[in-house]
Amino acid sequence: MPASSVNKDLQAERAKCSFDKNEFTLWWVGGGEKLKEKNDLEKYLENDPDFHNTTPIHFLSHKELYEETIRQSTAIFRKVRKFHEDRGNGDPSNYMAILGGLLGNGIIRQGNPLGIHFAMFVPALLGHASPEQQAEWLPRALKCQMLGTYAQTELGHGTFLRGLETTATYDERTQEFVLDSPTLSSYKWWPGGLAHTANYCVVMAQLYSKGKCHGIQPFIVQLRDEETHMPLKGITIGEIGNKLGMNGVNNGFLGFTEVRIPRKNMLMKNAKLLPDGTFVKPPSQALTYGTMMFVRVIIVRDTAIHLAKVATIAVRYSCVRRQSHINPDQPEVQVIDHLTQQYKLFPTIARSIVFKLAADNLWQMYNQVTAELDQGNLERLPELHAIACCLKAVVTADGAKSVEVCRMACGGHGYMTCANFYNLYGFVTAACTYEGENTVLLLQTARYLVKVWHQAIKGQPLGPTVHYLASFIQSKSNRHPWIDTVPGIVKALQTVAAGKLRLAFEHIEQRKKAGYTHEEAVNLTALELTQTADAHCRAFLVQSAYEMIEKLCQKATAPFAKVMRSICELYAYNEAIDSIGSLVRFTTISESDINRLQVKLEQTLLAIRPNAVSIVDAFAIPDVLLGSPLGAYDGNVYEKLYEEAKKSPLNQSCQTSARKKTATKMPSSTAVNKDLLAERDKCTFNNEEFTLWWVGGETKLKEKRFREDFFLNDPELEEKVPLHFLSHKEVYEESVRKATVAFKKVRTLHDGVDNYSALLGGLLGTGILKQGNPLTVHYVMFLPALLGHGTPEQQAEWFGRAWNCEVIGTYAQTELGHGTFLRGLETTATYDERTQEFILHSPTLTAYKWWPGGLAHTANYCVVMAQLYSKGKCHGIQPFIVQLRDEETHMPLKGITIGEIGNKLGMNGVNNGFLGFDQVRIPRKNMLMKNAKLLEDGTFVKPPSQALTYGTMMFVRVVICRDMAAYLSKAVTIAVRYSAVRRQSHINPDQPEVQVIDHLTQQYKLFPAIAKAIIFKLTSDNLWEMYNAVTSELDKGDLERLPELHAIACCLKAITTGDAATGVEVCRMACGGHGYMTCANFYGTYGMVTAACTYEGENTVLLLQTARYLLKAWHQAQRGQELVPTVQYLARFLASSNRRMEWDDSVAGIVRALQTVAAGKLRLAAENIAKRQKAGATMEEATNQTSIELARTAESHCRAFLVQSGYEMIEKSCETLSPEVARVLRNIYQLYAYDEALKALGDLLRFTTISESDINRLQSKLEVSLAELRPNAVGIVDSFDIPDAVLGSPLGAYDGNVYERLYEEAKKSPLNKEPVNQSFHMYLKPFMKSSL
Repeated sequence: MPASSVNKDLQAERAKCSFDKNEFTLWWVGGGEKLKEKNDLEKYLENDPDFHNTTPIHFLSHKELYEETIRQSTAIFRKVRKFHEDRGNGDPSNYMAILGGLLGNGIIRQGNPLGIHFAMFVPALLGHASPEQQAEWLPRALKCQMLGTYAQTELGHGTFLRGLETTATYDERTQEFVLDSPTLSSYKWWPGGLAHTANYCVVMAQLYSKGKCHGIQPFIVQLRDEETHMPLKGITIGEIGNKLGMNGVNNGFLGFTEVRIPRKNMLMKNAKLLPDGTFVKPPSQALTYGTMMFVRVIIVRDTAIHLAKVATIAVRYSCVRRQSHINPDQPEVQVIDHLTQQYKLFPTIARSIVFKLAADNLWQMYNQVTAELDQGNLERLPELHAIACCLKAVVTADGAKSVEVCRMACGGHGYMTCANFYNLYGFVTAACTYEGENTVLLLQTARYLVKVWHQAIKGQPLGPTVHYLASFIQSKSNRHPWIDTVPGIVKALQTVAAGKLRLAFEHIEQRKKAGYTHEEAVNLTALELTQTADAHCRAFLVQSAYEMIEKLCQKATAPFAKVMRSICELYAYNEAIDSIGSLVRFTTISESDINRLQVKLEQTLLAIRPNAVSIVDAFAIPDVLLGSPLGAYDGNVYEKLYEEAKKSPLNQSCQTSARKKTATKMPSSTAVNKDLLAERDKCTFNNEEFTLWWVGGETKLKEKRFREDFFLNDPELEEKVPLHFLSHKEVYEESVRKATVAFKKVRTLHDGVDNYSALLGGLLGTGILKQGNPLTVHYVMFLPALLGHGTPEQQAEWFGRAWNCEVIGTYAQTELGHGTFLRGLETTATYDERTQEFILHSPTLTAYKWWPGGLAHTANYCVVMAQLYSKGKCHGIQPFIVQLRDEETHMPLKGITIGEIGNKLGMNGVNNGFLGFDQVRIPRKNMLMKNAKLLEDGTFVKPPSQALTYGTMMFVRVVICRDMAAYLSKAVTIAVRYSAVRRQSHINPDQPEVQVIDHLTQQYKLFPAIAKAIIFKLTSDNLWEMYNAVTSELDKGDLERLPELHAIACCLKAITTGDAATGVEVCRMACGGHGYMTCANFYGTYGMVTAACTYEGENTVLLLQTARYLLKAWHQAQRGQELVPTVQYLARFLASSNRRMEWDDSVAGIVRALQTVAAGKLRLAAENIAKRQKAGATMEEATNQTSIELARTAESHCRAFLVQSGYEMIEKSCETLSPEVARVLRNIYQLYAYDEALKALGDLLRFTTISESDINRLQSKLEVSLAELRPNAVGIVDSFDIPDAVLGSPLGAYDGNVYERLYEEAKKSPLNKEPVNQSFHMYLKPFMKSSL
């Protein structure tokens, strides 16, 4: 691309590069030959019109998306085949290169419906079919004359394969198998391409012959007629519905009713069934393990590639985006210059490289072990299985977190679907549950480690990945000497893994002595075992990266070697800091070592900084495969975002018509699932008493239930077709229809303020308007702006019309190029004294208003925040009311450029818009002048105080904290009820599968989320009381406690939104594959919650605001000045002669300990700022250089406040509650406190006297809390009193009929309204007949 068209900041970044990018790229891709083939293929496909969507797929309906994906898939296979044949290589293995990785996912962005055919159907024929069967099926499969899929998972059965219910019963008389699905839960569920694409399938079923079950065997089954594509007799087939991502994959369900297939259709390379029904066992199960290993290598490799893509987008964007200044007398800096931003992005670069190296290492191990298997040597197979299991689990989990960190590092723009983070997250997070759920895999690794521990104790030889256990056992010291080199960190992390394994082993033995079976003892120790496997894997990752990078550096140039060593060091230092708690327990690391390690990490970030753009450039990902306006090579972010916005179908016409639709209810069942009934019988407290406490009393509960009945039973507010099947345009039109119906209804209720509030936020509003309300900003920001900024005369003119919705308004502050840093806004309002008018103007594209809800097509008026100019001087940001559209025609007025910004991760009914002004004139009276004023002659009169602005922000943050509690209660209700119904795996081998909620690891995922929902609600109540107290003081002119309120509101907003987003995702993944379904409603809830991490103040910025307040409070404490309540603990810390607080594991003791942690971190941060100032940095530069520590300090301060607030408010509540409810609530705050303490273990070891025995006791207390909560878990979520219509999830319905409801939801897919989709005749049939 010509340099002249490249963003100047990116050009400058590339000029800083200190290494040869081509050398890096050659290494990354795998050599010159592979690079040439990659470049040739990309060039061959890049400009082909077949691979460019006329309309971006995120604007299409569910049905349209599938049809477009089929079109692209068939086109790409034809062209890739031609590409390779033209070069003399027609090997079908080439297709694998485009099924995963960047090329396939870059072009076919919602997943490939033909992918399973090549990735699993063809390999199944190779791995399971006899030579005769391969001769019959394989040539046709390779030529795509038949299209296959692979059906193993069932609606009611996932990871635990022995529990599969589909049967294949051999009929000796006809020599046929009879395939049958005896129950709804036995329906095959999830296979890619199954729904409408494939016509054949490898089906895994329980084989029965001679009255005996022979276990799971593979069968090839024809599903559809090859000419008509109609399903064959006895086959029930269709699509499972919309998902969080990969909606082009065409995942399906499949049921059999007495379907007969010939004996030859059982794949018999391994096990066999003779004509007389005699079963012949396979010689070995090793091949099955080998196939699983191969798939996990691919998953690790693909995660590395996805992270390279994510890092490229985020790093380039962070170099172009400018936000805030570091020194106040200098302009806004590139976001990448903020140390906190580097700490978000650069570890993702490191992970992508380390994960690629781990995949390469795993591939080498796989090949070695496979060669040994061929010689009959199975010795290293368990070791390979164990490392592949934990690598898949840790890499996919870390990958998913990294994608989200990078997305949020791009602020609001990262929330846009076109940014491509959402799509990539869909791919990466799906891998956390498919091919083995991550917790199950970690436990498989842990079981291997327990066996190896026995071997190590006996002095038996160990495999290479666990050799460190022998060294640990031989060591006489319980704590390994700390060395902060990378090899030293490897040894330290291995010591951590060995130490955790020793403790877990001892606890299993102790529990067995107490009378538990081995399996029960393992389940009770499962939390420790998963942590052990995680630690083992992380040690392997650091070791693998170090060894492979050092090997690479032997032949690399010095500059490239230096960069790669920096990457390795950053990864190692970051892993060590994340493991501080464990390192303090098992190594001799000291406080000064920890500080030195933090400095080393910061120095490594600075070392990578000048090369960051060049490293991501060297990943060599072309723009067409990045698929993101934020990450394009030329860095023209704002121009490309604007171009993407213009592609929205809502922007193709000036007006949008909202059409009326009718709706039907989800079918409900009168029978309640027996497991849920049993759970409710266990409840030890009165549900209604809990609900009354939760809601706030009898009057509020009555009002709540009246509103729910009033709105939720109205047929006009129901959906005929679920929103997730509609196109982007249809979602908006349906949202407008429902919003107007809802607000018409609310007007009929005369005691209206609470009713309006319920519709605008919280669970009822989002239950009715699942993709957000396009009228919300009118009520929550436009009307309050008129009240807060308008004079009595202006309110008389505007407020009545606005309240009656005669005009619809929005509020425009954020701009395309400016977010949190309000002083940087560019929109101008220049006063013309001659005409007494303001001229509103957008001087640049970056000045366009961006994000206001309802702006695009809903509102016709707007409060615009703009820089006021009069008499040649700027007077700062002021509010103006501006008419945007004609009140009759709704056409935009002259000089107004307006439209929709496009599809987002969620809230697509909100109608977020962009707005540009071209010399738009408004009268002087349209400046809202309750506070600041502009006189007729242009004289500016300053406002008396800025306190009101602070007060408004505080109010909004209280509401956000409250909403986080509500959303988390919704997510955990779904997950707890599902976990009580779902049965998976056994604990004791001679007993049936248990409820998933009986697994301790599942309890640890869900019960802390219950506790967080309750603690967040109580803390928002506490914050509300503080807000009211401070507001009354403000009315008397007392501003003393305003900074304290601002500080606690900032960090609470940051921590509650961050924890809630994590909590929703943990609940989703705890529901396995079913949680990935859009109808499960985790995705919709997550969209609401994660949006709050960036709006109303980006979380890192807010934590730093709290930290600045804490620094001031620290200086006051040092001077002996009186401190306000939330920071009084600083005085106690300074008064203490002992630097480490005495540990006390009561909840009150944990509060004091967490406060000591916050104070200790604050002391270190203040000292480090002072040191940097002495070294010559300005105060602002020193603060930026210490910002990672400051953000952590603010987080610790907030977590201490949350535990204290929850403890005090529950104890207060318990004074008036029954002993039964009080006992449950105390259990809640104990669980929350123990969980927070264990998560802060590294800090507690640094700043308190907590010992190894204390830690073990704390872990036991946490496990006891989980066990105590277990019988009441369903009772508690029932008491949240969320109706099914608001939950909106088949997984969480009150009756617990999960599988019936999932099946009913699947049938609603428009793709299931016809047996054969038109894409078969348009694309698939011609494709199959042409043999590619």
